[in-house]
Amino acid sequence: MTQADPHEPHSIFIRGVEIQCSWDGRDIEVHPGQAASLTAEDLVDGLAEHLGISAEGVCERLAIFGPVEDFPIFISKLWEGSIKFETASTAALMLPHSEFIEIAEATLWKINCGSARVLSTDGGVLVDSKHFLVYEFVVAKGVSLGQVLDAVRLIDHGARFPMPKVSSPRILLGLLANDRSSALLGLRESDWLDAKSGAYDFRVHKDAARVSLAQDVARFANSERGGILLLGFATRFEDGGETISSVVPISFDAGVVDSYRKTVDERVYPLVDGLEIQRFPVEGGEVLAITVPPQPESNKPYLVQGGILDGGKYDGGVISIVRRRGDGSIPIRAAAVHAMLAAGRSALLGSETPVGPDTLPSTAT
Repeated sequence: MTQADPHEPHSIFIRGVEIQCSWDGRDIEVHPGQAASLTAEDLVDGLAEHLGISAEGVCERLAIFGPVEDFPIFISKLWEGSIKFETASTAALMLPHSEFIEIAEATLWKINCGSARVLSTDGGVLVDSKHFLVYEFVVAKGVSLGQVLDAVRLIDHGARFPMPKVSSPRILLGLLANDRSSALLGLRESDWLDAKSGAYDFRVHKDAARVSLAQDVARFANSERGGILLLGFATRFEDGGETISSVVPISFDAGVVDSYRKTVDERVYPLVDGLEIQRFPVEGGEVLAITVPPQPESNKPYLVQGGILDGGKYDGGVISIVRRRGDGSIPIRAAAVHAMLAAGRSALLGSETPVGPDTLPSTAT
């Protein structure tokens, strides 16, 4: 096997991809370039074969120069199913460790990677007169170097410009308006947030889709805080709840806003005050947000004309009443509806006796 010149930078080919590599007999430096399409294990195995050393020897010596100035990325360990990387950031020193790790793990989660951990102390490490916070992270095998480099760049950017915590519809809409839909990845559904990957298809499931939209809006109208319904965001179940996992661009019809608004106005009673339907461009299409502000208590419950019965069958003759609780939905029970009706009837008749589920006469025989 031909040994590499230990001093001169040169090109080598790994799986048909050209990369720039230099080796002084102790350290291996790689400037990825086109190597972004390779996986870390491909790079390590290719270098081991080319340099005539073991894969473990490559990991001990390898430095990948990427997106963070003056500090490379090291592959610190190869496991059967995952790889541990080590790198650093100057921006991370500006944040508490816990906040930086939260940023790092949210970024890594977007490429289905694993955990992160800070290695250096609060003061960081000093390299060429610059202080860095050293951290490590674990990714699954099969993730490309390009994805790893992008993640490191985004982690460093996130440390420099921390995202506001998405704690309300207003902040969420601000992120969408500023083309930052990816900032919602990792956000969990809640009592004010519901996300769906697709549009309501009125052409294929005309009545059922219209009722589904109306019920989704009515759930927030019947809740205390109102909420926001997102279309174009896939979720996955994690830690007991649904979490936004990816942006799924949708090609909406030109009249989708008017069509959705008309459906809600026709099927939800009374009219929902302040309903907003907004489209936001993303790469590959659009996403859509339906915002339901908090509604007056005197207008509740909001009723939906029509319902979806067991088995998914639509019935236009029923009235459905639903509300949001946590990241799920619950029906408003008959006793509660009856109590509201009875209380209203008592008020009209001038009764001073409060009427509720516990004060209603029994109908048992």
